[in-house]
Amino acid sequence: ILKRHKLKKMGFESDWLSYGRYLDLKKHLRKIKLIPKRNTIEDMRITKDPGEIELIKKSAAVAKRSFLYAKERLSPKCTGEKIAAIIDNRIRIYGGSGPAFETIVAQNPYSSQPHARATKSPIGRDAAVVIDMGAVYEGYNSDLTRCIFLGRITKKFKYIHNILITAQRRAIANVRPGTKASRLDIIARQYITKKGFGRYFLHGLGHGIGLEVHEGPRISKGSNTILKPGMVFTVEPGIYIEGWGGLRIEDIIAVTENGCEVLTDDIPK
Repeated sequence: ILKRHKLKKMGFESDWLSYGRYLDLKKHLRKIKLIPKRNTIEDMRITKDPGEIELIKKSAAVAKRSFLYAKERLSPKCTGEKIAAIIDNRIRIYGGSGPAFETIVAQNPYSSQPHARATKSPIGRDAAVVIDMGAVYEGYNSDLTRCIFLGRITKKFKYIHNILITAQRRAIANVRPGTKASRLDIIARQYITKKGFGRYFLHGLGHGIGLEVHEGPRISKGSNTILKPGMVFTVEPGIYIEGWGGLRIEDIIAVTENGCEVLTDDIPK
């Protein structure tokens, strides 16, 4: 193809091509200048067409059924690993090809780590449990986080949980075409900070989702992205206090012509 069109330059996806494959290309294309390119395809994937959004919805529906099934089987004697295994198995039973990532089921204090792994120890009584999970359906991913309280909910956990629900609701209320992605993060972060927990919100508010679990757009205070119809991303405020525990709430949002649709709104918080 390069010879036929008398091309002297060829771009390659530098984030995805191994160094060994690059050397092979360089060896066989001696007269061609190889130019590393980043985000050429990824930028095209930031906005989804209606068919893609429908597949993400179906992926979220698989995640919902799997989550609710596991929730009914959660008990103080269960380990996080057991619940994670139940979720992963149900994802396949309900039509998914597998989990979108390593399922997290972590009780306090392990939940103080934003990316905690499923715990080996029994969850125990009066525990706050963070479940972060997602399914893959026909190549498209979902990502969902919910908090479950076993037994008595302490005032602090309840207070922080309500802060996160309000912060998320305020951010989602501002999702519409033309809004800066950074504004959503700032709105949620300012509210959490106002309530005294700003330094415990340790990551950006969200990330794009589609063929990858994490893709564009980034929903963070440093993002320059302007929201457009068809963008699909998570909104996931969290508060993590070392030695005590953490909570996070995460939903998937699709930008519409006039606002947004919460694709996981029917999954109880």
